[in-house]
Amino acid sequence: MPAFHIQRSQTIDADVSDVFNAVTDYSTWTRWSPWLQVDPEAEVTVSDPPNAMGATYHWKGELVGEGSMTHRELQPPRNSSSNASMLADLAFVKP
Repeated sequence: MPAFHIQRSQTIDADVSDVFNAVTDYSTWTRWSPWLQVDPEAEVTVSDPPNAMGATYHWKGELVGEGSMTHRELQPPRNSSSNASMLADLAFVKP
């Protein structure tokens, strides 16, 4: 299967540290994920700790299918005006 690189960006009116912490902590995803709003009965498993290198988020549901994400790189902001980034390996198991 060919490799893909997808990059997205979004401007959010919030402190960069707060956004970084929410996005990189997989335990918070069940509160805001639009996919789980579509399939609220989906099973979600989050590793412990949920916000470190190698952390995983696994989902399985009738509507959302099955897959996982694993933190590959975490670059927290150095200060309130710097950028932050997260790279994750994304695997879709069922469609």
